[in-house]
Formats: sequence, structure tokens, C-alpha cells
Amino acid sequence: MELMIWRPHEFNRKYNCVNIDVDYIPIETRRSPILGSILMLLFIIYYVLYIPCMFSFWKHIDNACYKFLFYIGITDLLILWICGFETAIFGMTGVVFCSSPLLVYISGNLGNAIWAAETVAEATLAFNRCLDTISPRISSALFTGKKTWIWLSIITLYAIYWVFYMPPVLFSSLYFAWFFEPYVGGYKNVTEQYSSILHSIHNMSLAFFFPICYICFAIVLFIKKRMYGASAPNQVSNVDLVIILQIFLISVINFTAASLYDYMQYAEVNEAIIITATFSWFHVHGFPPIIYLLLNKTIRNDSKKLFYKIFKKDKVTHIHGVTVLAKNNTKNRIGVTNNSKMLTNTNQSRTITKQTNNLPNTISGN
Repeated sequence: MELMIWRPHEFNRKYNCVNIDVDYIPIETRRSPILGSILMLLFIIYYVLYIPCMFSFWKHIDNACYKFLFYIGITDLLILWICGFETAIFGMTGVVFCSSPLLVYISGNLGNAIWAAETVAEATLAFNRCLDTISPRISSALFTGKKTWIWLSIITLYAIYWVFYMPPVLFSSLYFAWFFEPYVGGYKNVTEQYSSILHSIHNMSLAFFFPICYICFAIVLFIKKRMYGASAPNQVSNVDLVIILQIFLISVINFTAASLYDYMQYAEVNEAIIITATFSWFHVHGFPPIIYLLLNKTIRNDSKKLFYKIFKKDKVTHIHGVTVLAKNNTKNRIGVTNNSKMLTNTNQSRTITKQTNNLPNTISGN
């Protein structure tokens, strides 16, 4: 973005579309209606599923883990409009850089920055969860209270740096993917270097960080189990293991997308790998709600309550300001009926006793 704002002459030299005929490659060749339709359908499904998850994250925002999840959720919901909605529309309509240079440039720029924010936040959360298991004291010193917001602020500043100084990825419907080079497909012969060393360092660092982080966690956990057995200090709860499993699964998708995208910017790859990279990037941000709802009981229950609160209000009730699922109505009705019968029998007994006490004492009159 810095190039476009402060160095327009350099920007025009590198990204101009003068004398470029977009229809040099026919629109029928550029369009990908099937891939675009699949991506659009997945975008709608994932986006809808993410909303109740965000509600749950906010509900538990006091927890450092959920602060990170909420932040990651915001970045995912933002970038899904680029790697999901826009990619689908661009693919179905045959967009290349010179079709809509400003829109594609800004979208790619923001997509890069949000990718940086999401992946670093994901890595920091993985570090937090593993550290919390290995050494809760150090984890508390680094992440307790407002310290989490400091971490997130630093991550945001890093993403802002990407907005201004990272060359954007640019969409090409010829391959249904985003590339650094604006003229992919033979629109112009270029000798210019468009890729970024920082982008490669970032992606490769993530590719190595996630496995190292989880290998260290597994080693420490194994040692503790061998040394202390079930009485190991700082024992890992089932809840912690589930959270770590969620982060691990998302990290695997991150690793795949980062590796593929970085590889295809520098090497000749076939169309299948390119499309796999596109869908991997999309699933980095779209698939997490599936993982949350399947594996996280807290998020799943919060989502159920939100659904019932909106669509089936008779299924929820409020106790001291807290939304809870209502008990079965049939059981409640049975309980009320039984109570009514007991009350009726009691009243009848009291009436008979009272009548007996009021009878004249005929025996004493003889």
C-alpha cells in the first residue's frame, strides 16, 4: 500500500495495465463456475456457523484463551470475505488483475495483513496453551489479565506493517488463486521481482514453529507421566487436552496453506496443487467453527442456547440473569398434576377431620 500512496510513479511502473488486453485470454477460459460455486456455498456455511462461536468467545472473554479465540474469530470473519466471497465471485466472473486493478490490489493487500494477524495470533495461542501445561507459573506471568491485550496489540501492529510494506497477492481467475505477480498467464513478460522475502520467512517460520511447539509439549507431557504417573503436578485436564487438540488441528491447516502458498510462488506447480493451496487458505479461516462445535463442549452448549433463544424461546429460561435450557415441559406438567392431586387429597382430609370434630356428642347425652 505504501507504494500506491507515497510512490505512485513506482507503483505505475510495476502494476500498470496500459496496452494490456484482458480478453487476450477469452472470458470462457478464465471463468471457473464450478469452483466458484463450491467456494461460495462453503463460505455461507462456515460464516453462519462462526457467528454462534463468536457469541461463546465473547461470553468467556475474561479467559486469556478466549481472548485469543475472539481475536482470531474477528480476523477469520474479515478475511473470509476475501479468500471466500471475493475469490468465488472473481473466479465465476473471470477476473484478473487488469480487470479491476484497484479492487484486486486492495483486497490482496488486506488479505495479506489479516493472514499475518491470524497466523501469529494462532501461533501465540498455541504457545500459551502449551506453556500453560508445561509451566503454569510462567504462563500466568505472561498472559494473565490485561497482558493478553498487549500481545494482541503487538500482533495488530505487525499486521498494520504488512498493510503498508508487504506487496499484495493478486487474484488470477486463470488458476483460481492469488499470486504476487500481477500478469500471471502471459499478459506481460516481466523480469520484476514481486514476491516478498518477509512473507516467505513468516510462512516458513509458522511451518516449523507449530510442529516444534507440539513436539515439545508432547515430550514434556510424556516425561511427567513417566515420572509422576497420575499424581503428576500441573496435571493436564481433559478440557485442556481438547483445547490443545483444537489448536493443533487448526495449526495443521495453517501449516499446509503456508507451505503450499510459499512453494507455488517460487516453483512451477500443476493446477491441482494451486487449487489445493486456494482451498487450504480458505479453510484456515473457514473450518475452525466446525472444529469448535465438534470438540468444544462449552462453545457447543453456548451455541445451542443462542439458537433456542432466537428460534425456540420456549426451550430456554433465565435464572439470575443466566440463560439456561429449560427442563422438559411434559415432566413439568406431570409434576404440577401430581402436586395438585396431593393438595386436593390433603384438603379433603382436613375437611373430614373438621366435620368429625363438629359432630354432637350423643354418647355423653345418655
